[in-house]
Amino acid sequence: DMQAERAKKMKMEAQRREQAAKVAAAAAAAKEVSDIVDAAVGIADKAATAAGCALKAAAVASEGQGAEARALELVEAAAQELQAASSGASVASAKLAERTASTSDMTLKKLLQASSTKVSSIEARCRQQSKALYAARSRLARAAEKAVHDVVKARMRSLGTPAPAIFDKLSSKGAGQVEMIPAAAFRSFLEENSTSSLEATQLDLGLRRYAQGVPRLAFLDMAQDYRSVVKPIVLTSALAVQDSKILRKLELGEVVEVLGEIATDPQVGLERARCRAMREADEGWITLRGNQGTPFFEVAPKPYLLCKAEEVPLRRACSRMAEAARSLRGGDALEVLEGPVREAAVEVARVRGRAKKDGRMGWVTLRDGAGAPESLQLVDALICRCSIALTKDFDAGAIVRKLELGELLDKLEEPQEEPTQKLQRVRARARSDGKEGWVTMMGTNGTQYVAENSTIYTCAFDVPMESSFPSGGTRIRTLEEGEAFDVLEGPTIEKKVGESFARCRSLRDDSEGWICVDASVESWAPRYTCRRSGELQEEVDSPDGADIVRHLEAFEPLEVLSPPTRSFSGVRLHVRAERDGVVGWTTLRQQGADEALLECVLHMS
Repeated sequence: DMQAERAKKMKMEAQRREQAAKVAAAAAAAKEVSDIVDAAVGIADKAATAAGCALKAAAVASEGQGAEARALELVEAAAQELQAASSGASVASAKLAERTASTSDMTLKKLLQASSTKVSSIEARCRQQSKALYAARSRLARAAEKAVHDVVKARMRSLGTPAPAIFDKLSSKGAGQVEMIPAAAFRSFLEENSTSSLEATQLDLGLRRYAQGVPRLAFLDMAQDYRSVVKPIVLTSALAVQDSKILRKLELGEVVEVLGEIATDPQVGLERARCRAMREADEGWITLRGNQGTPFFEVAPKPYLLCKAEEVPLRRACSRMAEAARSLRGGDALEVLEGPVREAAVEVARVRGRAKKDGRMGWVTLRDGAGAPESLQLVDALICRCSIALTKDFDAGAIVRKLELGELLDKLEEPQEEPTQKLQRVRARARSDGKEGWVTMMGTNGTQYVAENSTIYTCAFDVPMESSFPSGGTRIRTLEEGEAFDVLEGPTIEKKVGESFARCRSLRDDSEGWICVDASVESWAPRYTCRRSGELQEEVDSPDGADIVRHLEAFEPLEVLSPPTRSFSGVRLHVRAERDGVVGWTTLRQQGADEALLECVLHMS
């Protein structure tokens, strides 16, 4: 009995110790979980406090109250802390998941699951605050870049030298043989402007994106000051409004380029600027803002055009009939120098008739009003107006055959008068079969049997036959050179409004001329976003999937460094990714495709 009692006590002691060990292990596990969570929460709370301070500083700086550089420092420091907090939360989450999988203790499982939920919320909060910091940093960077652009514009206005000449003076060949202004030279150019209120720290921030240099397109965009009319205003001859003559009225949406320094009218105190109107290239003075602060203009992007059609004629003058200096290719980008302006209205002569070949009827342009040769030439022949016999002899006699209505004949002799019935008879040859004979031109009762042709024409060259009177409508078919056409109506004059033309300079080879602003071209800017994921590649001719620098994400913004280039795969762009400054080549439009892979951003936000 004593042995049994001793064994019982030993068993109870073992159970007590086992239970104590379990309690101790559970407590240790709970403490470990608590330490993991507390560490993650502590780091996250500290990062959240830093992020809150940084966002407040960024908001103050964005309102134009200065301290942009200090705000940026706070934003970047907070972003690093949030990154560390997010990484710590991820590590904690992994540890908790591992402990959850290895334990069978339901109490501990519940604690681990609750802790995992808390850590997940920390990760979500870090992501949300990181996005807010990224947006704040982007706003600060854009504000600093805008300040840099304003300094450049002010510097250019004070110099009075064309922007391309300044770029040529400062630039050199950069990475990838892209012509750029080196970052140091660009900074020196800005710092020479002693009137600038731009602080060194703000300048540092504004120049970050140009660490590798400033390409030509970017420099022209920031150096040239374009404005768009938002409220009708007049263009005048002098700075002082009271001493000026009105040159003309500027229309809503019309674009002007500010040429000189902005000045104040000494008599009425208005903010005035000398400018060049793009539409007609006339120069004068404009009022930028009214006495009550009402703006008459808004900032506009530098105007460019991009060729969509495979061939676009670059003409020597502002007319569709002007000689083409050369042909532009699809994907060629153009700098707009003047326009768009409309060419003079033209009067087009149109005729309606029937094609002798197949009897189809339609409208044809006889004269285009621009001095080109007429498309139809009157057939020099006689025409049968009423069916009559072709006879062998002058005084009738044997009938060769019967002539049909509309049949053409070549006159072999001048008409002669038949003495008995006083009829006019003419010797002729039928064009249809070459039969010759005599035919009566007009009967005794005045019936016209044969007359000089006034309705049958032949095409001098291929010409479209259209379904309606206005030219350029639905095409029925093309009349071929030499084909006969029976005019039934006209000529009728169509007054045609002139096409819009713009004087442009090719970004590819600097050739200048006029192009028609129609469906063959579209507005362009050296900024794009990705419509879908893509690739940045090392070379312009890199095949698909090769020489990849990095992958591009959908909606990622890109800055164009040089004009579009054609390669075997289509139209290619040399770009810099806004997100990280990586440079490479990507495809704008694949060979033979209509849809572009990138979306052009015409207006900066």
